[in-house]
Amino acid sequence: MLRLVEQIEGGDTRTESMAKPLFAICASPNCQRAHILRDPIPGFLPGVTEILAYFPGRFEVIRYVRPTCSCRKCETMVQAPMPDLPIPHGMVDASFLAHIAVGKFCDQLPLYRQAEIYARSGLDIGRSQLAAQLGQVACCCPRLVG
Repeated sequence: MLRLVEQIEGGDTRTESMAKPLFAICASPNCQRAHILRDPIPGFLPGVTEILAYFPGRFEVIRYVRPTCSCRKCETMVQAPMPDLPIPHGMVDASFLAHIAVGKFCDQLPLYRQAEIYARSGLDIGRSQLAAQLGQVACCCPRLVG
C-alpha cells in the first residue's frame, strides 16, 4: 500500500509551505544567544514533511519545507521545528482526524463506509488505519478537554 500522501495526485492538490527559523537559540557553548540566521545553506537538503489535510470536498497534501540555516556568529546549523501535529510522527492533519471523528460519531458513518468514500476520492485507506487514527484522537481528547 502506498503512503497516504503519495496517493493524492495532481499539482493542484499540493501546497508548499516554507518555514525558515529567523531567530534561534544557539546550542554552542561559545554562543548561547538568539541570533538572526543566515540564508539556507546550499548543498544541504531541506527537511520535507508531507501532511494529509482535508478541506470540505477534497483532500490536499501540505508540504512543510524546513531549510537548514546557520548561526551568524558560530556557524552552528539550525533547522526550523516541525509543525505541531495531533499524532506525533503522524502524516495526517487535525482536519482529517476531525473529519473521521465527525463522520463516525455525528453522522453515524461506520469506518468501512468512510473507507469506501475515501476510496472513491482516490485515497486507499483501510478500516484498521482509520480505527488506529480514531484511537489516537481519543487519546488526544483528554488533553483538549482537561
